[in-house]
Amino acid sequence: MKKWNKYSLAVWFLLVAQFAFSQTTEITKLQKEKKANQKQLEQNTKQLKETTRKKQLSMTELFMRQNGIALRENQISIIRREIRAVNKQIRKTDDLIKKMEEDLKKLKDEYAEMVYYAYKNRNSYDRLMFVFAAEDFNQAYKRLKYYQQYAEYREKQAGHIMKTQEILADKIAELNLQKRSKESLLEIEQHEKNSLAAERDHFNNLFNELKSDENKLKKEIKKQQKQQKKYAAAINKAIIDYQKEMDQFGDIARTPELDALEKNFIKNKGKLPWPVEAGTIGGTFGTKSHPLYPSLKITNNGIDFNTTEGGSARSVFAGEVSGIIIIAGAGKTVMVRHGDYLTIYSNLSETFVQKGDRVEVKQLIGKVLTDDEKTQVHFEVRKGEHVYNPSDWLYKTK
Repeated sequence: MKKWNKYSLAVWFLLVAQFAFSQTTEITKLQKEKKANQKQLEQNTKQLKETTRKKQLSMTELFMRQNGIALRENQISIIRREIRAVNKQIRKTDDLIKKMEEDLKKLKDEYAEMVYYAYKNRNSYDRLMFVFAAEDFNQAYKRLKYYQQYAEYREKQAGHIMKTQEILADKIAELNLQKRSKESLLEIEQHEKNSLAAERDHFNNLFNELKSDENKLKKEIKKQQKQQKKYAAAINKAIIDYQKEMDQFGDIARTPELDALEKNFIKNKGKLPWPVEAGTIGGTFGTKSHPLYPSLKITNNGIDFNTTEGGSARSVFAGEVSGIIIIAGAGKTVMVRHGDYLTIYSNLSETFVQKGDRVEVKQLIGKVLTDDEKTQVHFEVRKGEHVYNPSDWLYKTK
């Protein structure tokens, strides 16, 4: 008689648990990513409504629609990855069920053999004679123990069958749930595709309308370029003035506390929170071609974050307010020092801090200025006059 011992019940539990954990971890990660992206989409839509409510064509709306398309495409990409992960989960669950069904059949066949054997040897007199026919006491004891262990083993096999059937039923129910999840994801994907097509239509229509008034648009772009140069010059001057002020104090200004703060700031690179509690990216770092006129270049020394009207800017890390300056056309600017590093928050209508104040991470430092088109804070990371890409410092802005 064969004994079913390839997988014990404990091994089955371990296999099922490991499989469920690996699959759940991957899907949970994707769901978290999808939720974060959806939040960005909703925020972008909300800000877009505020912009379109003003009923005037603008580059801000074009950028927001462009951002909406990118977010929608990313959402579809995440959903597709989630569908692939669910498909993988379905295949593995299906394979696991087939394997369990095979082993369950082996268990039942073996159990049937034991029942048949017990039936054939059911005469207690024969069993007793078998024990007493032993050559010595030790052999008789072993024969008696054999009958006891056989009976116990048969009971365990019955228990294994029951438990395996329960696990199998759970896995079948799980498989059906996974299939329904896949169907739901496919519906969501189709909805997102329809929304993406609508977003692209809106973008193309606005693109054509804006381009039809070329003179006005080029004038606006040049004004924007001039404003950015003016802003960059003002920030550079403020940093140079501040550095001169610090140089007067020499080594006195460089305290162990400041060194520790800078090390901690560097240690948290890539983990810093956004400078707005709720918002979307309205402008990325670097020099890029204008979406309407590729020959025109626009340089951005930081990242622009769109937020809702009445929104506030917040510090991305603990530090000291090193200065507050007013730049024509860019509202008020707050500079926060983290050792030799500076984080800069511009386009504020009012500030909640003063020079010399200590600020903590996520502390509100000012109200974001709202102009005719948008509510947007400009954020930079610098060390002296060196400009860093904030995407490398903030959490998931790439």
